[in-house]
Amino acid sequence: MHGTPITFVSPFEGAKFRYAEGFAYAVPEHLAPVLGLKWLDRRRAGATVKVLVDTGQPEVTDGCIFYDHAAGYELHWGEALKSLRTILQVSSGSPSSGAYGGGTVVFRVMDIVTGQVRQRLEAPRELTQVQFREVLKLGLSAMGSIELSEAAS
Repeated sequence: MHGTPITFVSPFEGAKFRYAEGFAYAVPEHLAPVLGLKWLDRRRAGATVKVLVDTGQPEVTDGCIFYDHAAGYELHWGEALKSLRTILQVSSGSPSSGAYGGGTVVFRVMDIVTGQVRQRLEAPRELTQVQFREVLKLGLSAMGSIELSEAAS
């Protein structure tokens, strides 16, 4: 939600990056801004401090790749494949038109099967920027409820 503080944690000792808590997909700190997670100044106990918050304005761009496990960002590819199940590969992203509005993300779902990356046979998916971020938060199962809610409207 807008203005909600976000916490970053290390998935294991020696990790190169910290990751946003509360997401089904690994969101390393360097990708947080494209999801609308921004450092803002906040007043705390009379002092100004930097706090990472959810601005509600994701701007996912072409070429972003999201792995379902931090291993995708942390390990050599052969080792990473042992921990990965799915990859979301963004082919295009158009900007949002403001808070919680507009913008789309076109992406493909790649499955990892016996250590090999396989593209699902389905066509690329298109969601709004906010819906795509919900998929990253809740997992691929969220796509079903998003599609059902769109069909109902």
